[in-house]
Amino acid sequence: DPATSSVAVLETRGPVQVAVTHVGGPMRAVRVRPASLGVRPTLSADGRTATFTLRGAANLSLEPDGDTQRNLELFANPIDAEAAAPGSPHVVRFAPGVHELPGDHVLRVASGTTVVVAGGAVLHGRIVVHGAHDVVIEGSGIVDPSPYFDPDGPSAGITVESSSHVGIRNVTIFRGQNGGLTLVDASDVVADDLKEVNADRYSDGIDVIASRDVLLDHLFLRTSDDGVALWATSPWVGSGSTSDVTVRDSTLWPDVAHGLLVGPFGKPTGSESITGVTLDDVDVLEQDVDNPLYQGALAVNAADHLTISDVRLQDVRIAPVAEGQALNLRVFTNPDYKTAPGDAVRDVLVRDVSVASGDDAPSILSGLGPSQTVSGVLFENLRRGGAVATSPAAAHLDVGPYAKDVSVVARRPYATWDDGHGGLRYQGAWQRVRSRTAVGGAVRQAARSGAALTVAFRGRQARVVGPTGPAGGRVEVTVDGRAARTVDTYSRATSARRILFDTGDLAAGRHTLRLRVAGRHDALSRGSAVAVDALQVVG
Repeated sequence: DPATSSVAVLETRGPVQVAVTHVGGPMRAVRVRPASLGVRPTLSADGRTATFTLRGAANLSLEPDGDTQRNLELFANPIDAEAAAPGSPHVVRFAPGVHELPGDHVLRVASGTTVVVAGGAVLHGRIVVHGAHDVVIEGSGIVDPSPYFDPDGPSAGITVESSSHVGIRNVTIFRGQNGGLTLVDASDVVADDLKEVNADRYSDGIDVIASRDVLLDHLFLRTSDDGVALWATSPWVGSGSTSDVTVRDSTLWPDVAHGLLVGPFGKPTGSESITGVTLDDVDVLEQDVDNPLYQGALAVNAADHLTISDVRLQDVRIAPVAEGQALNLRVFTNPDYKTAPGDAVRDVLVRDVSVASGDDAPSILSGLGPSQTVSGVLFENLRRGGAVATSPAAAHLDVGPYAKDVSVVARRPYATWDDGHGGLRYQGAWQRVRSRTAVGGAVRQAARSGAALTVAFRGRQARVVGPTGPAGGRVEVTVDGRAARTVDTYSRATSARRILFDTGDLAAGRHTLRLRVAGRHDALSRGSAVAVDALQVVG
C-alpha cells in the first residue's frame, strides 16, 4: 500500500535552520524521528510551517500529525572535499543534473576508480563494482535505478561483488529494485552515511552475503523489506561464511520485515557461519509483521546448517511495535525454501536495548532440538516502557525448551582500568595522546602494524573502550588465544568512549585479551591509527 513521501537533500557545515511547509494544509502537531536526535520543531501560528535547528549533518523523518507515510525524509549531508579533484585520472564525476546511463544502464567501476555523484546530481541506472579493488563511490547525489528496472533480473542500486577495499559515502539511493546496496563475496567494505528510500516489494536496504570486514556507519534506510540482512551462502548469489560486520549510529526503518536480520541462509549441504556481528547505537522505527516465519525488529535466525555466534546488540532503541516481536532468536527450518535446519545460535549479548510500550507479542528464543540450540544469551539492562527487566517475564521473553543459558540482569557493575593501568601491557610504538574527552584525560595510540596490547584479567567480561574517527584503523582481537574479530575504528567524525570490543560472557576466572594493530584501514579512512582509552572489567 505505497503512499507518496517527500525527500529533500542538502549539504551543511555546522548548524542550519530548517523550515518545512506542509502543502496539504495546517498541521495540528509535528514530530521528528528518530527521537534520539532531540529535534523538536516549532509550529507556525497557522499550523502550516514547522521550524527547527540541526546542529550539523543528520538524517531524519518529519511527520505531520504523526503520518509516517506522507512524511518528509530530510538528509542533511556534511560538506566534504571530494577524494579526488574533478578531472584527475581514474575519476568518474556526475555533475548536478539528471544523467541517464546508456546501453544496459549499468556503470561498471574498475579498480582504482573514484565515482563522484555530486550534490544535485541524479543518476538513472545502477552501479556495479565486480572483481575490483580500491574503489570509492561518494557525493551527496542520488542513484535511482527505477527508470530501468529489469523484470527478469532485479538487482540493487549499488552492487559490490568479488571486490575489496571499497568505500561508499553520502550517496542516496531511490527504489533499489532488489535492495539499495548488495555486498556479495566482498571484503573490506565501508558504507558511511548511505541513505535509501524504497517502496518496491522484497527490496532490502543492505544485504551482506558471504562477506567479511564490513562497516556500515550512519545509515538511514527506509525500506519495504529488511533494513540490513546478513547471510552466508544464499539461494541466489554468494558462497561462504560472513564475519566481522558492524552497523553503527544508524536509523533502520523497515515498513515490513526486520530492522536487522542475521541469517537464515547458509549452505544446506554444508556447514557455514555468521560470526562477529555488532549493532551499536541504532534506532529501529518500525515493526509491523503478521507472518510468524519472519518476526523480530532484531532477528537472529539460523537455518540451512548455519551457526550464528558472537552477536552484540547494544544501545538500540526499538519504537512501539504495531504487530510482531521486538526480538527473535531461533534455530529453525524455513519451509518457504524447503532446505535444511540450522545448527546453532550462541553467544549473543543484548545490552542497553530499549523497547517502547506497544502491542508486541513476546520475543521468542527457540531452538530446534537438543543439539540445535539457542545458548549463551545475556540480556543486560533491557528496558521495556522505561523499566529495567530482571527476569524473562519482565523482558517479555518466551524462552523455549531448546534455549539454554539465558540470563536477564540489570546493568552489571564493572571496574574501569585507565590506559595507564598496570594490567595493560603494551608492545611496539604506542604514544600517549592527551584528550579532554578520554577517561583520565589521555589515550594510548598506535598506527604501525604489530603494535600490541595484552590484558590479563580475572572476571567474566571485558570491554575495550576507545575513540573512533576519520583516521581510525583496524585492530585484530583475540581472547584466550582464539581469534575473535577485526574491529574497524573509522567514523566520519570523532566519537569518544565507544565500546570497540566486548568479550561477551565468559566463564568466571582468568582470561587474556590481546589487541594487535593491523596497520591498515578501510577505503574511507585517512589513517591506520588505533586508540585505547580504557578497559571495563566485569568481575
